[in-house]
Amino acid sequence: MRRSHWIVVLLIAGSISLNAQDTLQAERNWSNGTAYVLPQGRFEIGVFQPLRYGLRDNLEISVHPLWFFVAPNVRVKWEHGGGLATRHSIYYPTPFLRVVAKKGIGGLISPEFAIPHMAALRNDVIYTMRPFEKQYFSLMGGLEFAVRFGALDKRTTIDFPWVYNRLAVFYNDFGIRLGLDWYGCIKGNWWYRLDGELFYYSGSAQTKAFEHSGKIYWRYKKRWEISAGYNIIYGEYPYGNEWNWFLPMIDIRYAWNY
Repeated sequence: MRRSHWIVVLLIAGSISLNAQDTLQAERNWSNGTAYVLPQGRFEIGVFQPLRYGLRDNLEISVHPLWFFVAPNVRVKWEHGGGLATRHSIYYPTPFLRVVAKKGIGGLISPEFAIPHMAALRNDVIYTMRPFEKQYFSLMGGLEFAVRFGALDKRTTIDFPWVYNRLAVFYNDFGIRLGLDWYGCIKGNWWYRLDGELFYYSGSAQTKAFEHSGKIYWRYKKRWEISAGYNIIYGEYPYGNEWNWFLPMIDIRYAWNY
């Protein structure tokens, strides 16, 4: 092949590669279920979603604003390339548990029990594949540990779906969480997400749980996202095993500085 032909081939290949990278970079917006992080400088926040910020091109930080003042929390996602990322989080639920340890309205725990200072540490590995254009399949595995500065009575559990599964680590030695996530474009501004997560906590209050959700998203430019879907939870609670359905689950997210 002549040298000029090789130059044409290289230019075409380079153009295809750059277009693919630009497409992936654009799709990092709203991609919280994948191993990808937000573009540097972009903020996203939802009514029920965390506040996320692209700190660097490979580093993202997030907090839940509604919970932050009663249950301080922070999560960092670090993208390593090749569809691989690690996620590290810590949360401190003691202020929230002490607020609800009272009689009457808002009381979820008997005030006779003392709530010690404690925190949970969680580390996840996420791997994302792109089997088709604008389609992302992710695998997640993580370990969770609790640090307690005092005894925690087992009768202080809050036996509600979603809440119990996330506080169970404080009544056990450690927790394992495994997840699957399928996220992709239907057409134009319409996207979908299906995910499932398995919880297993080993210890004196051994617990297993499963959560699944499905959502449809509509997006306006790069700033707004409206979602609607459902959530199914299976939990092993102190009073017995139970399935719960939540429908509809509606949320709105807004982004800026992109």
